[in-house]
Amino acid sequence: MPEVDAGVPPPPPSRLARGFAVLVARRRLVLAIWAVLLAPSVWFAAQVRQDNSIDRLIVPEDPDYVATRSFQQVFGAGEFALLLAEADDPLSPAVVARFDRIERRLAGVPHVQANSALSVFRRAHAGFDATADEIAAFRTFVAGTDLFRHQGLLGDHFLAIGLVLDVHGSDERRAVLAALTGAIGEFVSSPAPLRGLHALGEPYVNAYLDETQRSAWRYFVGFAGFVVVLIVVLYRSARTLLAFLLTLGACLAVSMGYIGASGGALTIVSPMVPMTILVTATSTLVYLQ
Repeated sequence: MPEVDAGVPPPPPSRLARGFAVLVARRRLVLAIWAVLLAPSVWFAAQVRQDNSIDRLIVPEDPDYVATRSFQQVFGAGEFALLLAEADDPLSPAVVARFDRIERRLAGVPHVQANSALSVFRRAHAGFDATADEIAAFRTFVAGTDLFRHQGLLGDHFLAIGLVLDVHGSDERRAVLAALTGAIGEFVSSPAPLRGLHALGEPYVNAYLDETQRSAWRYFVGFAGFVVVLIVVLYRSARTLLAFLLTLGACLAVSMGYIGASGGALTIVSPMVPMTILVTATSTLVYLQ
């Protein structure tokens, strides 16, 4: 074996070692700082709003996004949806009369503006009463142009109603969609003489994303259970388990509090952020322990 020279001084500690030495030496001060930060962090974390709309995935500084927002500030904006009324003959008297009833029902829904080939005809002719003569005039009206087909409001087997929803945020969207569902529920469950009435478009996609994100808490519960089992198996110590849980909770609260204090919002991809924080903090704690 090679001889060890006892007179050789040990290598100087690394920066990381010196940094940890400072933290350990001033651990009471560090704990006090975290304790002071924790209360406002929890408050700000509770203010973080959830917005799962698709446009939240676009970078706000994108030139096209900025130009679109500028246009909307001048000319107004809304979320667009479509009601599709399917029928073998979309211009038959019974179908047009049913379609007229649907439009009249939609007129009573607040924050919703409906437009269709029939609504254009209604405005151009100062009304529409679904009589045989007016239905015949409507058929002649839509047959005389390709405009409505190009706009997707008329096809060989459907009539469509374009909807503009004046909503700002998830809560308003849910309320308006609930009102829409209540207004057209009768026609969806009993569509005859239509083959069916279908609602589609961006607001419905955003509402679906909202609903799916509401179940994201299950993953956090599962991860918390995993952490508890891991710590109990590795260390078999209630004190260690408590230290881990308090540290993870503080890290998550401060991180989410920063998002709230900076005016940020959670999007459809945001659940990965707190999960990443928890995974990173857990692995670091295991290494340090």
